[in-house]
Amino acid sequence: MDFDHVAAAWGRWGPARERGSLPVSRRLIELANIGPGSTVLDIGTGIGEPAIGAARAVAPGGRVIAIDNSPAMLALARERAQRESVANVEFVEADGAAFRGESKFDAILSRWGLMFLPNLSASLAHYRTLLRGGGRFTAATWGAPPEVPLISLPMALATRIFSLEPPLLHGGPFALHDAAALAERFVASGYRDVTVEDVSAVYPFYSAAEYFEHVSQVTPPLIALLKQLDEAQIAELYREIERVVTERFTSDDGTIRIPNRAIVVGATAPG
Repeated sequence: MDFDHVAAAWGRWGPARERGSLPVSRRLIELANIGPGSTVLDIGTGIGEPAIGAARAVAPGGRVIAIDNSPAMLALARERAQRESVANVEFVEADGAAFRGESKFDAILSRWGLMFLPNLSASLAHYRTLLRGGGRFTAATWGAPPEVPLISLPMALATRIFSLEPPLLHGGPFALHDAAALAERFVASGYRDVTVEDVSAVYPFYSAAEYFEHVSQVTPPLIALLKQLDEAQIAELYREIERVVTERFTSDDGTIRIPNRAIVVGATAPG
């Protein structure tokens, strides 16, 4: 999935997005068992998480290498790290499936990146060779589409209203939504002590309009879907989104809070 052309929107919405994603990043770092002096690899870092959080956790003396295949997203990550004076993280443009470190890592993290790897089993086996014996691999994927309305809701409504069949509902972010199957993939790839748990990621918005503006700017499949619609259809879709979001997700203070199921897996490299 190409994120270069939506990087500017991710830069705009990044702070708000990270508020919702923070519990997932924190849990990934906790399960990684890292501390001062640890070396960490973050796969598919995007605009810099959980790499920057991990860099704080391993200071002093530790370092984080964060990789992504989107130079535009990495540029935003570097700007954020510099702005927040986090110096012990290096952002590298690299293919997540083929990256080879100069030395072994104490932990590997990946937040919502594994779903986009073309050959997950091969990648998991490869990552195991990058870890020291006893090193930890922690990763987050999304649950099934109905459990992740932040992403899936507009596509689901468009499918119903216009009889479209967006591929996002059958793969992409949701390709690894089966927690038990995901755990089995780690076990089959040679990891031990594999655990899987749910973490709630709640994303706040001031209004349904702000939600739609956000999701229509940062989600490549939705951007592609909207290009198939004319202005009247987009207006119709927005009205239905506004109705559903307001009915389902309005909180006591009148703001919108959209809960989503993230699946967090932890595993240990043998040795």
